[in-house]
Amino acid sequence: MDENRDRATFTEADLAVDFVRDNAKEYGRLVGWCKYLDHKKGVIKKQGELDSKKTTVAERQAEAETSAEYKELIKEIKSSWQAKATLETLLKAAEMKFELYRSSRRGDNFL
Repeated sequence: MDENRDRATFTEADLAVDFVRDNAKEYGRLVGWCKYLDHKKGVIKKQGELDSKKTTVAERQAEAETSAEYKELIKEIKSSWQAKATLETLLKAAEMKFELYRSSRRGDNFL
């Protein structure tokens, strides 16, 4: 096993904690935005169905889901969830770096 991966320095742990702190607000914003967009998707779909002149439910749903507004929203949802997932992964890596530091220091009576 690579010795550099067995231990983390205090500086690395400190940077990891800073990263989590510095990105907490952005993560919260992304979570809220993703939830809002998912809600908005349902609203736009239902409004499209109500506005449709088609006769069957399936036709109204299809028309609503193929509208330009709905398609554009789907792209925005995809982009937002990708950004959220990327930040979640980076935050998890920072947490893991801090935990590596903690576990590597246990025998030193620091924590």
